[in-house]
Amino acid sequence: MNRIIIYFWCPLKATLEIMKKLFEQYAAYNLWANQRIIEVINNLSDDVLNNEITSSFNSIYKTLLHLWDVEDIWWQRLKLAEPQV
Repeated sequence: MNRIIIYFWCPLKATLEIMKKLFEQYAAYNLWANQRIIEVINNLSDDVLNNEITSSFNSIYKTLLHLWDVEDIWWQRLKLAEPQV
């Protein structure tokens, strides 16, 4: 019986370590990408940010709001929190 528990436990622990590293890499990339976006946005005028364009969201500003809302939703999911309505 102990051999079975050890056999199943070790792969699970290894999988959890791999998942942890993967999430850390995703978080680092997300931070890097957000910093690049902020650098670009800080150099744009309000007119450019709010200029109406043909897209899923009709301005850069509204696209940014969407990105940050979605990021917040994923963060809540990772924390196993109830969704905010």
